[in-house]
Amino acid sequence: RDVPPPPPPIDFAGYKGKIRSVVDVKGKPVSVVDVLEEVGKSFVPGSGSTAGKADLEAALKSAEATASSSSGGAAAAAKVTAEVLKSAIANFDDAAHAAAAKADADSASSLTTAAAEAKKTATTSAAETTKRIAELEAQVTRMKSKRVDRTTTVEDVYEAYPDIKEEVHGEIDKHEWHKDIA
Repeated sequence: RDVPPPPPPIDFAGYKGKIRSVVDVKGKPVSVVDVLEEVGKSFVPGSGSTAGKADLEAALKSAEATASSSSGGAAAAAKVTAEVLKSAIANFDDAAHAAAAKADADSASSLTTAAAEAKKTATTSAAETTKRIAELEAQVTRMKSKRVDRTTTVEDVYEAYPDIKEEVHGEIDKHEWHKDIA
């Protein structure tokens, strides 16, 4: 039985060198990795900004120009760079839309939670307010029925204000006649 030969070893250092190969963008030498890192730093989900995409497209044009005008290792490196940039450009809009959709979903979720909490608080507050209004109306009714006028007796005052009755009788029992005299 024939056993196929093992695959050749992968030259990771060579690939890293190709990816980090330098191309000319806007008069400055930069690598694909530098461009991608810069785009990643300036990317804001949901902003609709295409500045990062424009930078990628400019780097792609420069890499393609380098690939066509160079030979040997520089041309191969520029071709690899161009392919990486094409892939980044193709995925740029998808990544922006996915990030914006996630941000929108997170916002909607937090708004729904906040609305539910606000509704709960409003319902509780309305119930407490209704209860307090009933208490105050009962107090006003009681006070109106116990108004002091010419026909009011001491017993009427004691009935309306039992705490006054206790205070007066306590002062009489202790012989504190002068206590409330200014």
